[in-house]
Amino acid sequence: MHMVIITGIFEKFFRLFAKGKLRKFVYPILMILTGFYMFLGGLGMSVLRSGFMLIAHYFSKTFFSDSKSLDNLGIAVITVLLIDPTAACDAGFLMSTVTCASIRIFADPLNGFFCKLLKTETKSALGNITGAFCVSCVAFLAVLPVSAVVFGEVSLISPVPNLLAGFFAQFSIIF
Repeated sequence: MHMVIITGIFEKFFRLFAKGKLRKFVYPILMILTGFYMFLGGLGMSVLRSGFMLIAHYFSKTFFSDSKSLDNLGIAVITVLLIDPTAACDAGFLMSTVTCASIRIFADPLNGFFCKLLKTETKSALGNITGAFCVSCVAFLAVLPVSAVVFGEVSLISPVPNLLAGFFAQFSIIF
């Protein structure tokens, strides 16, 4: 299960039960849990990217009350590359970073386009379905050039199962 989902569940849980003065400790506790989960995840490059991105998010929420995902991604990428400059050649790190940035930049506008085309709201059930499909499409298209460069080939069979699996994974998270 992806680190963001796990820590998102923890965040909801802690925010639900933390009252008064305890509430200010929610994000520092989540930073520690994220670090622990990074160790459990084996400290792979994509795990480090995801973990540092979450820690940057929690740090921002603790001290500034605002968190921007592309800023957090930039902080995470710089941190990982400072720790290990060879991460720039790691396929998992590259795919994770490119996919994350692409989803953040392109998925919402693409979903807005499809929702206008279908004459529906982005927050409706149909909007959520098109949103999940857009995330899957953007993730797949973002990984294509990285796959071509790193592996020297692109699978012509994988798009359909990847889009379907990604769509149903997103759909299960939404509902």
